Amino acid sequence: MKGRESSAFSMIELIFMIIMLGILAAFAIPKLSATRDDAMLSTDIWNMATCIEDAAAWYTARGTDLSAGDSKSCNAVKCYNITYSTGGAGFTVATNPSAATFCSDIDSVGGHLAKTYLFRGSRISF
Repeated sequence: MKGRESSAFSMIELIFMIIMLGILAAFAIPKLSATRDDAMLSTDIWNMATCIEDAAAWYTARGTDLSAGDSKSCNAVKCYNITYSTGGAGFTVATNPSAATFCSDIDSVGGHLAKTYLFRGSRISF
């Protein structure tokens, strides 16, 4: 048996590798969670921008305001509160940072979309 080399890992080496993987996972998992939240927030901001475009196109095509339930992108929005109006008054968008855990940064990232949108224009006479 003398002169024979071992080609397997020892128990100490295996335990050391398990500990190292645990340490790496402790740092990686929170980073992955934050990345997921950023992606969800970005998706919500995109849905709100699409909702605004839908409302403008709806008013242009039909001459009426968009109502709740008329647009899938408006229904998918979580980090904003939408107040629908009638009579060409458009709608009002406000941020809602407490709507979901990923919405906490909505004011700094997507707050520029929070305002009143009016789609009614003045008539042009010929």
